Amino acid sequence: MKTPLPAFVLAAVSLLVVTLAAQGQNSLPADAVRVATPVTTHALPISSAPKAQVFGNGRWVALGADGRLSCSTDGIKWNAACLPAESFLRGVAFGNGQFVAVGGSYSWGGSVILTSVNGRSWSLHTCPSRQVLHGVTYSGDEFIAVGAGGTILTAKSGQRWRKQASGTDATLAAVVHGNGTCVVGGDDGLILSSRDTLRWTRQTSGTSRYVGRIAFDHERFVARAGNLHLESSDGSHWQAIDGDTVPSSAFLVQTNVTVSKPRLIE
Repeated sequence: MKTPLPAFVLAAVSLLVVTLAAQGQNSLPADAVRVATPVTTHALPISSAPKAQVFGNGRWVALGADGRLSCSTDGIKWNAACLPAESFLRGVAFGNGQFVAVGGSYSWGGSVILTSVNGRSWSLHTCPSRQVLHGVTYSGDEFIAVGAGGTILTAKSGQRWRKQASGTDATLAAVVHGNGTCVVGGDDGLILSSRDTLRWTRQTSGTSRYVGRIAFDHERFVARAGNLHLESSDGSHWQAIDGDTVPSSAFLVQTNVTVSKPRLIE
């Protein structure tokens, strides 16, 4: 039978353990990384800088660079959107009384199209293409979405989508509408324009760089390809410009309050 240790021995052992632990902690190098205990906070659901923001039906919807959607009635307090499926979203627009968000994942394939009236609860819709979608805009008459494989989709309501012939299989990364013309940008300096979204014309951009951003900024189209900025008054004739003439917010924020106001769209 084992004899229990006296109480004073147990106390001494406990004191020794605590002392050694404290010495071990204090002996860490000055530059050692200490792991803090996670603390619950009430941070905004947008975990990264907004990639786009749209306004409609009295509500703001923001798309973060992390591919997540959030909504707000005042632009200050934000709530995460309720989505029917997990996916990386890449573009959002408002028109015809509803929001439309598009995206998809290259890892598992397939495109995603979501619609919402209030910006908080979203519905998933059938897409006629499995290609990942990169951008969407509203022309005042229909939604236009673009993506990989030269994909161009159009829909009046945002729910029934039709494929349009783009004449290319390149990745289309950005789309915008202004002055009655729709302009799309993508791989290798590709720029397409159309006035009816049915017939698309390839334009000379003067660059072979990836055109990843396009906006309509006060009666002119502006595009960004790497650190190069381009400008066009009609979407057909492009020229390089000083990037300082393009507002820093032009490619980050999309505002669809009314059709008559400039809409800055990725």
